Amino acid sequence: MRANVLRRLGGGVLGAAIAAAPGCGDDGGTGTPYLPTGSSTSTGEATADSTGGGTQPGGTGSTSSSLTEGTGSSTSGGSTSDTGATTDPSGTSGASGTTGGAAEEACYPGPDLDWSVCLPVVAVDPPPPDYDYPPAYQDNPNYRPPIRFLDLASLDGATKLAPNFRLDELAQLAKGPYAVVQPHAVEEIQLLRDQVGPIVVNSGYRSPAYNQGVGGATFSRHMYGDAFDMDPSNVSLATLETLCNDAGAMAILYQSWVHCDWRFDPVDEVFFGPEEDWMPIAPEPGFAARLERAGAAYTAPALGFDEGPPLRRWTALAADGRVLARATGPSFVPPPGTAVVTVDVGGVVFLSSADAPR
Repeated sequence: MRANVLRRLGGGVLGAAIAAAPGCGDDGGTGTPYLPTGSSTSTGEATADSTGGGTQPGGTGSTSSSLTEGTGSSTSGGSTSDTGATTDPSGTSGASGTTGGAAEEACYPGPDLDWSVCLPVVAVDPPPPDYDYPPAYQDNPNYRPPIRFLDLASLDGATKLAPNFRLDELAQLAKGPYAVVQPHAVEEIQLLRDQVGPIVVNSGYRSPAYNQGVGGATFSRHMYGDAFDMDPSNVSLATLETLCNDAGAMAILYQSWVHCDWRFDPVDEVFFGPEEDWMPIAPEPGFAARLERAGAAYTAPALGFDEGPPLRRWTALAADGRVLARATGPSFVPPPGTAVVTVDVGGVVFLSSADAPR
């Protein structure tokens, strides 16, 4: 259940509570709603599960004669954003631009799940060039550009946003000095961690320029602060993928991590402001793959997986539907007696040789 995420320092509540839609990722964890009073930033020093990591290069697809094609869900995107220099609550001039008005803050579950860890957010005009967001994808309010950011240089990276996640695990200066980390998404990954044990977050927030530099998708949810690439320590990637899907998130299975984002939940207004004035653009291609055969071997070239090659899960079936073999990997040679070969590409595209033209 999402708590109120917008508060003005030293004043009353600005944003009302935003409830997650049923089935959109809230599996029982609740946060105490914020009190309408001023507060100071709370930090935590305890060691979390992991340190923030790098990103992986984008994946590519190959071309040859196709047996069958399939498509999955597509990603989407935002517009120009405001970022800038360090500010104080009354509004000051910074190196990258000028802020005005009283400062606001984003509040997080914190180490005690009492939603008492509140960090100031800043709006800067004009935005630095590294924060040029694309226009909102298909007029989707969840892809409008952020208007406020966390100023990472002014914050303590050891601050615990949740019992098992520090700020510097979810956003790092190397990926942009200003960051968006949506409180409701932090609550969701803590719920996942409660179920599966330690999770290494390989990638959280990315500025638009950093995202482009590592080959990220134009509308990568990493730029919107509700996407995390995660590697669980105690369970399989497939288990984490299932739990992400069960939490109402978009899960994409890669070879050594699971991308999980909450693109379907309303974005937190402390970072994005009210829903207004978006500019639709033409949709990007979504996830796609083809099932191809060369001799005895099958492959499944794929497109749209911007963070690296997706994991391919193969199954060989007999004519009566019995499973003859299962395997993972970029290619697959089925055993004798196989009538149908199927492949699950990243958990979002599903192909079968039975659907191939005859």
